[in-house]
Amino acid sequence: MSLSILPIELVSRIISSLQRPHQVRAVCRQWNSLAIKHAFHTATLVPTEAGCRKWNAIMDTSQLKTAIRTVIIYSHDPDTVEHNGFDWCEDEEDDNYTPFKEAVSRIKELDLVSKVSIRFSEESYGAQGGYCEVETKEAREKTIITVFEAIKTRAEEKPDESTIHALSLKNLQNFPLPDFTTSELFKAVTKDIDELHLDIKEEHNSHGPDHDIYLPELVEFTPYLQGHWLGPLSGQLTTLSLYFTEFWGTMPGTFHGHGLDFPRLQTLNLGQLAISHHDHLDWVLRQKTLKTLRFERCVICPYIRTESDKIGEWGIPTDDWEELPRGSFGFDMDDDAIYYFPGTWESVFDKIRTNLPQLVDFQFSWARWTPVMFDDQKHMGTDLSSSRYLVFDIGLLPSRWIEAEYEGVLSFGEAVDDDNSETEEPKELNRHKETLAGDQRAFEELLKATYQRQ
Repeated sequence: MSLSILPIELVSRIISSLQRPHQVRAVCRQWNSLAIKHAFHTATLVPTEAGCRKWNAIMDTSQLKTAIRTVIIYSHDPDTVEHNGFDWCEDEEDDNYTPFKEAVSRIKELDLVSKVSIRFSEESYGAQGGYCEVETKEAREKTIITVFEAIKTRAEEKPDESTIHALSLKNLQNFPLPDFTTSELFKAVTKDIDELHLDIKEEHNSHGPDHDIYLPELVEFTPYLQGHWLGPLSGQLTTLSLYFTEFWGTMPGTFHGHGLDFPRLQTLNLGQLAISHHDHLDWVLRQKTLKTLRFERCVICPYIRTESDKIGEWGIPTDDWEELPRGSFGFDMDDDAIYYFPGTWESVFDKIRTNLPQLVDFQFSWARWTPVMFDDQKHMGTDLSSSRYLVFDIGLLPSRWIEAEYEGVLSFGEAVDDDNSETEEPKELNRHKETLAGDQRAFEELLKATYQRQ
């Protein structure tokens, strides 16, 4: 059958599946029009002279502008290690920043745009500051305000055009900005948002004894996240992604989602959540409208070593934990506090199956390194990884979160050692093997239930 007699909608779908849709523009006028629609569906702005020039060229071409549905705005040049674009500091003038700000303002010229993504640099430093080449929190705040102002202006000047309803923030620094999130600007933009995707970045974690585990933002950010982002938008969100670049939810900052209610939520994506309480996911189980639930690199934390005075200082509940005697696993420092949490994925999977009656899509994936699916959760996949349990040890660097080794073996103090004795076997700690039968049974029953509901 000749492609020329196929329905336009089918030809459009074929072109959209091509890796480089723009390459078929020369076939005919119809294909050119369809290819432009897909090739220029997403427009990207990089804050460099070349990046602004490329962006403005697209904005000056009416045929291309009409194809744009998604805008990606970088706060930095992603192709360089150092921040040499239109970066700024508090004590600098804004002359170099003006071209970038003017380029961002042209969002108002896009009649059909509905999604905006802001992508910050990966490395950051907190309140105590850091190296000059790292993007500062002041620079990050300035970028997000600039983009929000452009979105607000567009909504005011073009009330009859498409609404920007999806917002994605990648590498958003875990530093509370209450003045911004209580501002009229924030409220004006977020009132139309029904898709929110947040990828939270912690301060750069070095190998030295930099004491970053004690940074105040690690404790302050999760309640700020709930009170300033999730709570105010909870009544309107249909899709929510919460990713952190470090395991989150247990300590130093806890997150239990108490009181959160999302009456319209259909899709929830969670990345690197560390579960350590039996009610840790109760806020998820309350969202009865959920149809899709995705866990990427989410874990249960059965063993924890911290400092005894930090439990109270950080406000961490220990009701579900068994405190182990001093000296357990070889930990015998005066301020050691060692705990065991008996939770299992079997219990979690069973609760999800029985408490979320509309769930038709469940994905459970483990990327070996950092979460990789924040930008494309639909292709996450599903696998019961042997790394689904980990431990927390406050005495280790650079990360206190110790992921499972081969076949689920957990390294925790003297739980795994190189005992040279000929009479004693090396100790081994492996929650993966201990819980595998129950976890596998509950996992398969959950997947079967979602398939049957489709």
